[in-house]
Amino acid sequence: NKTNKQKHKQAPRSHYCSTTKRLVLNMDHYCPRVVNCVGFYNRKFFILFVFYACLSTSWAAFGLYYHNLFLYPSRSDHSTTKILGFIAFVIDIGLSIVLIILFTNGLS
Repeated sequence: NKTNKQKHKQAPRSHYCSTTKRLVLNMDHYCPRVVNCVGFYNRKFFILFVFYACLSTSWAAFGLYYHNLFLYPSRSDHSTTKILGFIAFVIDIGLSIVLIILFTNGLS
């Protein structure tokens, strides 16, 4: 009694994903954020997704930090928001650097 995985011949450079139960050409990894395997046909879109996610969160964190630091410098009641905006900005820049390192070394 053969399973579906064993019935079909695999193409070169293809792997069986146990999560999606599909054979994926040039499979890189399963990404739970996009609920799909990253492979040959969608790697470009995954890299663009990660790039735009880093870019948009950096823009939002910088906007929050800039808005509270430079537009309202005399208001002391926004000190918590300034600190949280700065922390979000630093964390986002750190995550962006880690993702860039992972992609350039082929470890995504």
